[in-house]
Amino acid sequence: MLKKGLVLVLSIALLLAATTAVSASAPVITVYPLGPLYYTSFPQTVNVAFNVTHDPNVDSVSNFSLYVNDVLEVGPTDFDNVGNLTSYDYSLPWTITAPGTYTLKIQAKHGNAWGEDTETVEVYLQVIVDYPAAPAVAAKLLKTHGFTGKNMGSWVSQVALHMGPETDFDGVQKSEVAAYEAAVDAFLRGLGAY
Repeated sequence: MLKKGLVLVLSIALLLAATTAVSASAPVITVYPLGPLYYTSFPQTVNVAFNVTHDPNVDSVSNFSLYVNDVLEVGPTDFDNVGNLTSYDYSLPWTITAPGTYTLKIQAKHGNAWGEDTETVEVYLQVIVDYPAAPAVAAKLLKTHGFTGKNMGSWVSQVALHMGPETDFDGVQKSEVAAYEAAVDAFLRGLGAY
């Protein structure tokens, strides 16, 4: 009798352990790469996309959370039951307030177990530099040679007419600052401006 009772107790214990192990199965989260990101102003909102894989026969995923540098940013959000899907994509919004390096963590709850994945994202402030076009460079050069107001106008106009369609000057892009200025200077010298 003791032997049967022990077998029964062990069988129940194994059944409970197996049930606990199955219901404790955490979902697998994969955060898709997101970056580096470049913006000219802040704040910016982006969607953090990720994939969730789980066993729908155990428990459905009930909610997601987004952490930014270990601080809860979004969630936990309620998640609609997706039926018998075992893998699906989802996203959560993230509002970026400043440039920096951020560690994003997505967590998903599956029954009583949490799954998570992290992604490090670099966010940069993109400064757009607009280099001066040939007429502005010509005016600066003429001023350094003693020209003022009205006596510069015709020289600057000739430089403007000679400038290329994409503001290049004699094939030199204005982003090549020293070479561009040298090309404008050579043109003015060739005209006899100074």
